[in-house]
Parts: sequence; structure tokens; C-alpha cells
Amino acid sequence: MERECGSAETCTIRIHLFGPLEVERRVPDGSWKPIDKASWGKGTFARSVLKRLLSMPGRRASRGILQEDIWPDVSLELADKYLYEAIYTIRKAIGRELVTTTGAIYALADQAHIWVDMDCCTLLLKNVENLGHTSLEAIPLLEEALSYCECGG
Repeated sequence: MERECGSAETCTIRIHLFGPLEVERRVPDGSWKPIDKASWGKGTFARSVLKRLLSMPGRRASRGILQEDIWPDVSLELADKYLYEAIYTIRKAIGRELVTTTGAIYALADQAHIWVDMDCCTLLLKNVENLGHTSLEAIPLLEEALSYCECGG
């Protein structure tokens, strides 16, 4: 049974979705440094698109889905402009190689490159399910999953 929540040794970006969105980059000494708010631009479009992509199956979504979900009351032309700017900003903030575009599909790199607390928690809970909720082996997994969900409170 896999217990790992992605490869902590190989990921370059760490994202916390539980609580306020926090995005960190691994620095050469191996520690983590927050990506400052200025990197996300003036608006919140880039952060909204990033969160939406992270919540989609396979971390991928079509241009149309992103436009409809994030800018439902905006003209298609304006939504297209906002999405283009948001993807450009995300690439600048986390790294061009971590965001791919294939046709009208945008995708983010997997957990080995972009670690996300929600994905780790989900994997731990699936492992608990496989072990049985009441087994002694499940307790450390539940405790670890809970640690990702506790947002300072």
C-alpha cells in the first residue's frame, strides 16, 4: 500500500489549500519560501485559476470550463483575456514547465512536482479506507491527515 503523499524530495512547489491559499517554492538549501503576493499580480484571477485547476480531476481543465466557472457573467472575449493573463501569471509565479497547454486544455504538473495538502490528505484517507477505519494501523494515517486539515485552529 502506498502511504507517500507525493515525493517531498522532488517537488519544487508546495501548496496549502486548507485555510488561506499558501504557495511555496523550494529554495536551493531545501527549505521553503512563500511566493509573495506581488507575484500573483494585481487581481486574484491567477490564484482563482490555480485553485480551480488543482481541484479538477487530473489537475486539468478546458478553457471553456475555466471561463464558465470563474467568469460566468463576463463576455467570452473578456473571459478569454482574463484566462490568458491568469495562466501567464501562474507560469511566472510557479514555473513555466509546471503548467502545460494542449489545445484548449490547461494542466498542472502532478504531486511529484507540485505537492498539495488536499491531495496528500485524500491519499491518506484512501489508505485508511483500505486498512479499515478501526485498525490500529489507520490511526497514524488519520492523525497525519488531520494535521493537514488543522488550519491554525
